[in-house]
Amino acid sequence: MKFIKYFIAGLSLGFVVLSIAFWLHFTSQTFIVFNNANETIDVTAYWRDTQKQLDKIKPNQIIRFNVDDEASMKFKVMLSNGKQLESEEIYFTQGMDDIEVTVTNDDIRLKYAFENERQ
Repeated sequence: MKFIKYFIAGLSLGFVVLSIAFWLHFTSQTFIVFNNANETIDVTAYWRDTQKQLDKIKPNQIIRFNVDDEASMKFKVMLSNGKQLESEEIYFTQGMDDIEVTVTNDDIRLKYAFENERQ
């Protein structure tokens, strides 16, 4: 009888562990956009055949958005003087660490949040 109790407890624990792993693998990808420019900016994210226009982002403001997909993403920023900035592409998939997008007056820098831990 004890064997059956331990067997059921083991199955239950295994199910919980697998459920957590499954949930972590299929969670949305989070992008964090930092506006370090001296002005309000318009930001558009592009991936696959999709684009997402973000709200106007004020100086020193941070916004987050999530994407349920796997692709490469790039960002375009329009400054008030008409200058347009464009980032390189960065790969993302569900369940990865956050991706940080830092906009300045001159460029857009993309990096995975875990890169902060190495510095």
